[in-house]
Amino acid sequence: DPLLEQFTSHNTTGASGPDGMIVGSSNKVWTGMYYSGGLGVVDGNTGTFTNYPSPYSPSAMAIPVETSNGSIWVTDHANNRISEFDPVNEVFLQTIIMPTPNCWVVQGHEDTTRGEVYFTEYNANRLGRLSLANSTVTDIITPGGGPAFCVYSNDKVYYSRWSESGIGVLDIPSGVITEYQFPVNNEPGGPLW
Repeated sequence: DPLLEQFTSHNTTGASGPDGMIVGSSNKVWTGMYYSGGLGVVDGNTGTFTNYPSPYSPSAMAIPVETSNGSIWVTDHANNRISEFDPVNEVFLQTIIMPTPNCWVVQGHEDTTRGEVYFTEYNANRLGRLSLANSTVTDIITPGGGPAFCVYSNDKVYYSRWSESGIGVLDIPSGVITEYQFPVNNEPGGPLW
């Protein structure tokens, strides 16, 4: 609470390992439940925590992203998948296996103009572009290593390069990728916003 300058703790299920967190619409906070295999949410109005078990096993759900159609997409690094959750009906709608094996899909962000979600693929040095219209993923090869976190803004996808100390930028209209090295050596690229 920024006005009272106080924290409130919200318990999750035991050994759940919350991984990645977003504040979504309707005052809800979403997180992957990495160790217990589900998607967790804290209702900011009531403080109630709910865990929605994964539709497959084994599962290690990680970083969610809310899309403009109201769905929550959540990554699964270890099992190479992304899953769509409908928060209104409280059900998983689909799970998509990423086209590149062992890509270690990390995090996504939506291009609302085109109805696409871009996901970083750390192990594969790629970005995955999910079409929300037909639920297909197309891989885009990046020249640098370890795309980790991304953000869409003004026809560009910016992504951090975790293993090569820099950031990359995909210009969507031209398809051109430009990468930049950080001015300090051995400084890994972390989350972007």
